Amino acid sequence: MKKIFSLFSLLLILTACSNTPGSGNEPNKEHDHKFVENVLEEATCEKDGLIILTCEICKYEEKKAIKATGHEFGDWNVVVEPTTSSDGLSHRVCMKCEFVEEKSIPKLEGHDHEFNHFEFDEKNHWFICECGEKTEQVEHNFSEWEEQETGKAYRHCLECEYYEEMDVHVHDFVKKYDETHHWNECDCGLSTVKIEHEFREKEINGKIMLVCISCKFEKEQEHIHSPYLVTDETYHYYVCECGETISKEEHIFGEWIIVREPTEELEGIRTRFCSVCNIEFPEFIDKLEHVHNHELRSTQNPTCTEIGSQFYYCKCGDHYYEYLEALGHDYVIDENNSTPSTCENGGYYYKKCSRCSSSEYEYLDALGHNFEDSYCTICEAHDSSEYIYYSYDSTYDGYKVSYLIDYSITSLNIPQYHKGKLVVGIDNLR
Repeated sequence: MKKIFSLFSLLLILTACSNTPGSGNEPNKEHDHKFVENVLEEATCEKDGLIILTCEICKYEEKKAIKATGHEFGDWNVVVEPTTSSDGLSHRVCMKCEFVEEKSIPKLEGHDHEFNHFEFDEKNHWFICECGEKTEQVEHNFSEWEEQETGKAYRHCLECEYYEEMDVHVHDFVKKYDETHHWNECDCGLSTVKIEHEFREKEINGKIMLVCISCKFEKEQEHIHSPYLVTDETYHYYVCECGETISKEEHIFGEWIIVREPTEELEGIRTRFCSVCNIEFPEFIDKLEHVHNHELRSTQNPTCTEIGSQFYYCKCGDHYYEYLEALGHDYVIDENNSTPSTCENGGYYYKKCSRCSSSEYEYLDALGHNFEDSYCTICEAHDSSEYIYYSYDSTYDGYKVSYLIDYSITSLNIPQYHKGKLVVGIDNLR
């Protein structure tokens, strides 16, 4: 009996151990778990996280994935503007992990650029079209520096809105003077223009002193000049009765004034005045160089055989002839006095000049027969060439003819020429 009880006790102990909390990963079926979350790995935009759930009672654990959150992007921003020749580029940034996503912007379709907006930097300026296309950069065209009372100097580009400024030295002028002039001078060395003293008499301690009304410089009055104006070709100055020359200066002339224009016959005259002493200095202007102006004075018309001429004359006496070629005859045929050619005899044209009494003859070759069926269609003569024989006569450098006797032929036509030679006679009959 004790042995059976012992076995039963051991079985209870083993059963109790198997249900002890934390003893395994199998859930305890005897109670509802009370889980506590413990994040082992946070989820990111692209990667899942991991949570472990642990029961507070039995220590049972379960693992659970945390789904990736995904990126949270801001707006797209243009990094490089597209142009008609190249793509642009834009990107956006995740607001959680700062991941950058990029995409290209297609090229712009071709259009007529309107460069109506300026852009510039410290050295150059350029125009830009709304499509992003730019013109070539051009250097700034600056104005002169302008000093301001603020101690700064400014200059600006004359072609765009860019301007520059710089600190400048503020002059601290102190009055200076000597025996004859006064001026202002800065410790940097810059001085104003020296101005001659303008003195007034003033009695000081019983003495007549000369005091400059501007700088108060004083000196004793030695002599009061009574100057009068003197001029010469180069200078004007004042001379005091004491003989001292005062303020000798060169004339300051104005523009020349033409009194008389020069011609080929007469010299011209011009004058000018000194703007200080008003003295006048006239001078002559050289005559104009003569330019020939030849005019046609007479004409000798040419004839058919003689040349003509034209006479040209300049008022200075220079002259010349211009010769005209002879016209040459203008022959016209006089039909009434001309003889036409026949088949056997040459004719001639009688020609008379339309401008003069000259005449000439133009001799014409014989027409020559045009035989058809042994008769000439022009003069109806019988073709006797078959009855005529030619023999060369070297004595006369021509041909003689002989012919057969045929009583059926009433006439024979003997040509005037044969083979380019003259027919000089008739030889024996055959």
